[in-house]
Order: sequence, then C-alpha cells, then structure tokens
Amino acid sequence: MEAISTIDFENRNFLKRAIRFCEQIHNYEMILGLDAIKVQAFISNKMVLDFAFKNKDAFKEFSENSMPYNIETLKTSFNDLIEACKKSHNYTKSIGTLLGLEEAATGSFSN
Repeated sequence: MEAISTIDFENRNFLKRAIRFCEQIHNYEMILGLDAIKVQAFISNKMVLDFAFKNKDAFKEFSENSMPYNIETLKTSFNDLIEACKKSHNYTKSIGTLLGLEEAATGSFSN
C-alpha cells in the first residue's frame, strides 16, 4: 500500500499489523471462536480505508477529514479482536505471531 507512507509512524505500524491480521485471520477465525461479523466488519473497514488511500486524489476531502476517525475506529476494533483472540482457549503464541498479535499486544494502538 503505497499511500501508507503518507501517515505517521505509529499509524503506519498499526496499518501494517492490520494488513497482516486481515491476510491470516480467516485461517483462525473458527479455531479461536471469533465473532465472524466483527471480523468481517474490521476487514471491510480496513478495505474502505485502503480504497481511500489508493484513491486519495479523487477522495481528497474524504481522506483528509475522515482518515483520523477511521484509523481510530480500526484501532478500537483491532484491540477488541486481539482481546477476543487471546481469551480463546485455542489461542497459542504461534497463532498470535502468525496474526501479528504478539507484536501488537505489547501496547495498545490508542493515541
């Protein structure tokens, strides 16, 4: 995602973890007993953010005005999903590493 370079370091790291999570979560969603609706909502919201970044010239006003809100919403959803994953009896450090949660768990993504 080339537009990722236009945001600050903390948010860039968060979005990289979100991308990794979205790429892997469907492999572990059932195993971890996650709410499929919440997982899909997170993935969909990340996709909207990706689209806005990739089309930032066409959606300049949207991008500038809603980007901080959308990133904060994703952070909240991601933290909720991290918590749900880690509460699962089937969660292992190995799964967490594959999902990028072990790195994410060292601190929340809130400002």
